[in-house]
Amino acid sequence: MNHSDDQVIIEGVLDALLEVLEKDALSIHPHDRVIDDLGLDSLDLLSLVFQLEIKFGIKISLREMEKQAQKELGGIPLEEEGIFSEEGLLKLRAAMPEVPAAEFKSGLSTSELPRLFRVQTFVNLVKHAQNRSGQQETAD
Repeated sequence: MNHSDDQVIIEGVLDALLEVLEKDALSIHPHDRVIDDLGLDSLDLLSLVFQLEIKFGIKISLREMEKQAQKELGGIPLEEEGIFSEEGLLKLRAAMPEVPAAEFKSGLSTSELPRLFRVQTFVNLVKHAQNRSGQQETAD
């Protein structure tokens, strides 16, 4: 993926955010937290994912990403009773480098995770989904 591809994804994510929010594009930055800084709620997050899937012709499956991470850990659960394990936190840190490591604190619950999402998180999700769909097309 080259710089122009990255720019297309960034612009597409910003466009999708603008469709969900009523904000000026100049006031949205890659490091912004989508809930705390931009004011999205859980329905807005679903709408954003839907907009991105349509815009880029991809499927974003957080559940599938979780299954893959658990498989890589040899079946060790990423969370137990809604609290991420230390192994789960390590996986999240690796999967979400745009989020400062200090925010992945011991005791982080699955319901708190969306509060960590940045604009860049959605850029990365689109890239991941495009790479995954490209690999599937190559395998077919």
